[in-house]
Amino acid sequence: MSHPLDSFSPPVRTWFQETFGEPTPPQAQGWLPIQRGEHTLILAPTGSGKTLAAFLWGIDALYRDVRSQTADDRPTTRLHDHATTRLVYVSPLKALNNDIERNLRAPLDGIRATAERLGDHLPALRVAVRTGDTPASGRAPMLKTPPHILITTPESLYLMLTSPRAREMFRTTHTVIVDEIHTLVGNKRGAHLALSLERLEHLATDRVQRIGLSATIQPLEEAARFLGGQSSDQTAPNHPTTQPPNYRPVTIVNAGYKKPLDLRVVTVVDDFRNLPGETIWPLIVPQVLNDIRQHHTTLVFTNNRRLAERTADRLNAQFAAEQSEEIEPGSTEALAPGGVARDRGIFAIGAEGIFRAHHGSMSKESRRKTEEDLKAGKLPALVGTSSLELGIDIGAVDLVVQLQSPKSVAQGLQRVGRSGHIVGETSVGRIYATFREDLVEAAAIARGMLDGDVEPTYTPQNPLDVLAQQIVAMVACEAWSVDALYDLVRQAYPYRDLSRESFYGVLEMLSGKYERVRAKISWDRVNNKLAALPGTRLLATMNAGTISNAGAFGVYLGDNKTKVGELDEEFIFETRVGDAFLLGSHVWRVRDIKDDRILVDDAAGATPRMPFWNGDYPWRPYELGARIGKFRREVAERVGAIRESPQQIEPWLQREYALDEKSARNLVEYVQRQFEATGVVASDTTIVVESFQDAIGEPRLVIHSPFGGRVNGAWALALSSALRERFGAEVETQTNDDGILFRFPQTAAPPIDLIQKMTPADARERILRELPGSAVFGAHFRMNAARALLLPKARGKKRTPFWLQRLKAKDLLASVSAYDDFPILAETYRDVLRDVFDLPHLEELLSRIQSGEIRVAPIETVVPSPVASGLLFNFVSVYMYEWDAPKAEKQLQQLSLRRDVLEDLLQGVELRDLFKPEAIAEMEQRAQHNAPGYQARSAEELAVILRDLGDLSADEIVARCAGDGAAWLAQLSAQNRVAETLIPTRRGIAARWAPAELVDEYRAAFGIAK
Repeated sequence: MSHPLDSFSPPVRTWFQETFGEPTPPQAQGWLPIQRGEHTLILAPTGSGKTLAAFLWGIDALYRDVRSQTADDRPTTRLHDHATTRLVYVSPLKALNNDIERNLRAPLDGIRATAERLGDHLPALRVAVRTGDTPASGRAPMLKTPPHILITTPESLYLMLTSPRAREMFRTTHTVIVDEIHTLVGNKRGAHLALSLERLEHLATDRVQRIGLSATIQPLEEAARFLGGQSSDQTAPNHPTTQPPNYRPVTIVNAGYKKPLDLRVVTVVDDFRNLPGETIWPLIVPQVLNDIRQHHTTLVFTNNRRLAERTADRLNAQFAAEQSEEIEPGSTEALAPGGVARDRGIFAIGAEGIFRAHHGSMSKESRRKTEEDLKAGKLPALVGTSSLELGIDIGAVDLVVQLQSPKSVAQGLQRVGRSGHIVGETSVGRIYATFREDLVEAAAIARGMLDGDVEPTYTPQNPLDVLAQQIVAMVACEAWSVDALYDLVRQAYPYRDLSRESFYGVLEMLSGKYERVRAKISWDRVNNKLAALPGTRLLATMNAGTISNAGAFGVYLGDNKTKVGELDEEFIFETRVGDAFLLGSHVWRVRDIKDDRILVDDAAGATPRMPFWNGDYPWRPYELGARIGKFRREVAERVGAIRESPQQIEPWLQREYALDEKSARNLVEYVQRQFEATGVVASDTTIVVESFQDAIGEPRLVIHSPFGGRVNGAWALALSSALRERFGAEVETQTNDDGILFRFPQTAAPPIDLIQKMTPADARERILRELPGSAVFGAHFRMNAARALLLPKARGKKRTPFWLQRLKAKDLLASVSAYDDFPILAETYRDVLRDVFDLPHLEELLSRIQSGEIRVAPIETVVPSPVASGLLFNFVSVYMYEWDAPKAEKQLQQLSLRRDVLEDLLQGVELRDLFKPEAIAEMEQRAQHNAPGYQARSAEELAVILRDLGDLSADEIVARCAGDGAAWLAQLSAQNRVAETLIPTRRGIAARWAPAELVDEYRAAFGIAK
């Protein structure tokens, strides 16, 4: 059998052997199918060399391309042609792209130096990064001289494919690498990229080889199909599910060997019930600081940006407090610039403190500076969120601290894998539990991490909002036949089963079928062609991507140019000039609040507010909920049925679940106390329904369900509907990952029977009935409509306030709700039922309850059981800290007024009479396309206006055109897209022009012969 390096050219092979010796498993196994030109998916641990496995053959191919030409004594021009981008690397993180560009310098320079030594001259390869952070001055040179290797993000790839000039560089693309593919497979951003990959395939002269990389993805077959897509050599039937998709073959290289893992779940208290000051953080922070002191470089992960800011602030305060005690004033060991020796456990203190936060709402300059400072050894630790989770180059990390459960096995492995990043090193991780249910979840995740058993990821099917955006972008670049575009879309894995009916529905929406939805493209139904309108390309490029607009406000220094970061708009609503807040571990004072940004000054030493960001907390996956339920059952069996002593159970927990001594003791005591109080523990086979009276004597009911907030949220919505019918009033409901809490009127009896008897069909029906009027449906309709380009951003730098975006979305939703076939309504239902809620798994859960596979155990307690007490504490904290939560949404709801109430207040005054006549006239002119800015600017736009307004005379058509209307009308007539017919009017029979497909209907309606 040949060696994996044998096929490489001598300079590449020699350089690799001298630098690394032997290939790692992903390199040895991945290079052979890559060399054969096969689409390849490589699964391998973090730091195993899989990125070089993906790049090296493509780099060698570029050099071989030069050598093959010089051998024929031809000038070496092919590598320097105008369109020579051969290799495209796509990653979901902009910071990771910059690292890849820097890290490529070593092999490129090394290979050229080796070639020189071997007597072979190789030219320099051009490498460029194109992301949202790339300034215009950096983009322009790429158009003149395209890079041989392009490093980009999914959104920037989409923008370049939509640019008339930039897209030409992809004509010669041979290979595309999709890194961190696990972050894309299961969401709309991935569906967006899948369509971009098919657009790239369509552009390229030759077949494009696809290489996918991941450290944590299951099932591999799903990821492989997502990467490869479908072949185009199949007919697209009206009902494609009758024919199995013809997936492109993808070779799966499973080099996911278990990396050495030093993992421990840590609890800092003997009993979670007895916390000093009723908070655990004063006990956790000193221990985390001690962990940092004992290691060279530490990453501290949190699950949201707010906690990252809080933790960095607490660590700085703890460090300062300890130093003031340890060092006497005037001592030679007092901290001076540069600090004291690291082995004394003392570090240099800068203006921002030695501990800094790192998250997506900081400016790229701030993030990059903290990354560089950490890599250079200037910082002992960095506190971050998922922004540090992927493979950013921050140097050698020897410890990862996770505050609270990482919320999934995959995320835990990804984060802890950031330590011991070099091949063969051990990854060291410590998970700090902050409350009892957090400890249970952390234990279950730790077991999954040790087993390498990550949660499965599946691709969303047929996201119509993403499809609409990509259709507009494709049509902006070139005219398409409807059939050809449909065939291309179905090559992308997420759209493999897209029906023609759904596809045509999106085209009708985009071509102006519905009121209040202006046409984005022109659909010539006579010739079945799609064409751009004036402004189509600008619309597609100004509203690119799938990341929802969260109403972020830019934070700038007083110069109005230097960006510090971003804050949630709703936090800004509650902020006043003069307020101080923390961002990026630095205290800022608000100097001015403008329409689209706030200006700040340094406020070091001031007492700051802590910012919040909406939608910043992840729900537990259903699969993890089932894992937690199984773990609970196993512990409960040992505590109850088997009646093992703590001395028997605790060593088992420490050995099998990576718990430290205090964690094991707390967990056993927690389950024991629950078992003693109720005789039952909720698990994967038991749902506990506990009823009791709260502190003021009102009935409460808690459903103990470990299956995650997405399942519990959907269940609560269905039960709320049933409870409203029974009691004739709203019942207060709260949900989280571990259960559902109900608060009833005093006269109500807890409805245990409703919980036991609810069927999957009943739940589905109730949820579908409840959704349209819910806040979650409205919020996701807004996000989907924006992705589908129905709520475009304002042109230029003008910012549309977030509250106004919501009002526009609310108006649009009210307008289109009458159409049961409106694509974005259907997409919002799919979104909410599968992504926000988890209806399929709720139905599975209810089916198992009906079959008896899962039993419902009703219990009554005088005081809440330990589990219920923990849930109550978490629920109550929502109200205790309600001042901390966004209020703008509530204020917006208070602004709404029922129409019948308004009419009653007006007492007979017509709404029309409240508006100025000139305003009404202007609106009528706009609706009739007579006003400037609303007239036709091309023949295609004239076709859309005719379809919108119906029949018009030639003079009326010319009046509605901002150009040569007569010539455009003649052009449409020559294409058989419009026709002239006689139609009865008030003044008699008149010649009128109408869309060709409507003329026969007019003639039939008026009884006019052809």
